[in-house]
Amino acid sequence: MSSQVTVDSLATLLSQSGEAEESAQAEDLYRRAVDAKESVLGKNHPSTLMSVHNLASLLVSYGEHMRPKNESQATLSRHRHHHNTAV
Repeated sequence: MSSQVTVDSLATLLSQSGEAEESAQAEDLYRRAVDAKESVLGKNHPSTLMSVHNLASLLVSYGEHMRPKNESQATLSRHRHHHNTAV
């Protein structure tokens, strides 16, 4: 699991640079982190949901508003489901 956290952290650093090339690399890393976490932890795990949120935030930051909106809505729905069943 630590490698997924490292990938997520590296993506965060790259996304903060503001450079187009690094943003593209960050998007790829966030997607890899989401895929890995989904397969290991499941789609509703808080760590997976945070990675999806990070990806959506990155996409919004470079102007892709509709795609992240759909991803964010799905993530919010899974987050709510997780917290309603976890209690």
